[in-house]
Amino acid sequence: MCIKNRLASLREKHTALDMGILQLQKGAGHNSLELKKLKKEKLRIKDEMSRLKNSLSKTAPVEQPEPSSAVVHQLPHRVESSEQQVAA
Repeated sequence: MCIKNRLASLREKHTALDMGILQLQKGAGHNSLELKKLKKEKLRIKDEMSRLKNSLSKTAPVEQPEPSSAVVHQLPHRVESSEQQVAA
């Protein structure tokens, strides 16, 4: 499975778990064991999503920024004579 597809699938599961947690919390006398289980699974999915995003950013080609049309500041070019180089 492609990393982007896996991320999309994990996002859907993460959202569904979030909704399930909210529904469970709204219910009277909610099951704390089930709530812990859902929260733990949601955290596991979030961690996996982070790992996949990191691996995706490491494998993506680095784009070089385009030179802007703004004024480019250049350092003045200084040429030292051979006498100045010896003195230093």
